[in-house]
Amino acid sequence: MKTLLCLSFLFIVNCLTAQNVPLVSEIYDFEIGDEFHYSSSGFDNSAGGGGSYNNGRETYQIVNKWHSLNLDSVFYVRKINGESYYRHGSINNGTSVWEKVDTIAFSMNATITHVIPCIIDSLFNPNPFGFDSNLNCIDTVYIDTTGWTRIHELSGTDWYLDGTYTIYAAGLGKVADQEDNSYYSHQRTFLEYYKKDTIECGTPLLYVGMKESESPDDVFIYPNPVSEKLHLINSGLPPVMGTARIYSINGVELMNSTIKRGKDFLLDVSELNSGIYFLQISTDAPRLNKSFTFIKN
Repeated sequence: MKTLLCLSFLFIVNCLTAQNVPLVSEIYDFEIGDEFHYSSSGFDNSAGGGGSYNNGRETYQIVNKWHSLNLDSVFYVRKINGESYYRHGSINNGTSVWEKVDTIAFSMNATITHVIPCIIDSLFNPNPFGFDSNLNCIDTVYIDTTGWTRIHELSGTDWYLDGTYTIYAAGLGKVADQEDNSYYSHQRTFLEYYKKDTIECGTPLLYVGMKESESPDDVFIYPNPVSEKLHLINSGLPPVMGTARIYSINGVELMNSTIKRGKDFLLDVSELNSGIYFLQISTDAPRLNKSFTFIKN
């Protein structure tokens, strides 16, 4: 029976590699307002002392989007709220919560390396590819990996890929990650909910993370486009301390500066080359995460 399963798996993979593989841009097709909610769980027996457990939840919302000048890359700004619980043996390390804003980028022309249809679910129990608890909402999953070698069998029932890999859902983006740090270590992430345009699936994790941060409309920049001095205006807010970070269109941090107390803060961008840049503003009191896109003349 085990031989039959392996042969069936190899047959399917060999057949699928000949199919047209989709581009990453077709999978990561997001719009502002799209949401993805994940839960994760992990156990590491190699840590000793009874092993360590890690459980968490995160929500991602697309809050901004733009393309590179030559349209070969797409950039997404995500607001992330998270919560995690960690315990080592009998020692409870407690729960931590966070919120942040980050930027991710994808090449429009990169391809997914393997295509695995949901029919694979009938061959393995549990399904080594479909850790998504809402897999019935998805027609096809895609696997992109740098460590594709073989499938291991643990205790006769537990199957997983060797190495680190990522699973994608058609048109929905990242579905699940699993990283096997060692033979006894597993970290699995499940897609619990997504909202893409008018399509919804699963149950929202409404209780995840901290209270959402506010990004008041009276925080703005000018001029835009800019040649030398970029003004950050926080009219209506009390004087605050924070950090301003400027990123290239490729997501590389180019400069950062501490925001001084005052309602008009200047950033010298005269040394930047002409092009599109991303500015991220963060403060602690009041809590603020604000993102801007500006053009350098």
